[in-house]
Amino acid sequence: MVVSEFGDFVNANLVWIIILGVALLLFIAALIVFRIRVGAGKPKWKKKKKEEIPLPSVDKSEYLLALGGEDNILSKQLTGSRISVKLADMEKADPEKLLQAGVSSYIKMSDRLILVIKAHAEEVYNSIFGG
Repeated sequence: MVVSEFGDFVNANLVWIIILGVALLLFIAALIVFRIRVGAGKPKWKKKKKEEIPLPSVDKSEYLLALGGEDNILSKQLTGSRISVKLADMEKADPEKLLQAGVSSYIKMSDRLILVIKAHAEEVYNSIFGG
């Protein structure tokens, strides 16, 4: 009895079963072709590696002069791509000279100057302040 019901079901839905089978075969074939094409070359969805930014030449004396001299620097701190410098006298500092020296931008606060370095901030910090 169950076998005849199954046979009736297959006979009634034969067209849909064939369409589903063909669609499944096409899907599997597309996956195989896609896998072969991706394996042959670089997948398009992967991000490109960032180009290596060369280390800028750092002139320690130029930075210190722009900060008002070594005796004007009370404290310094490296945080990510920023160098925070607490100064005794903000009037001695020349932020425009810092831009010429290679600083990307700066943030001026009451007693602190934050230097934004796009790349290699740690190397710039070590070159200026000796690590």
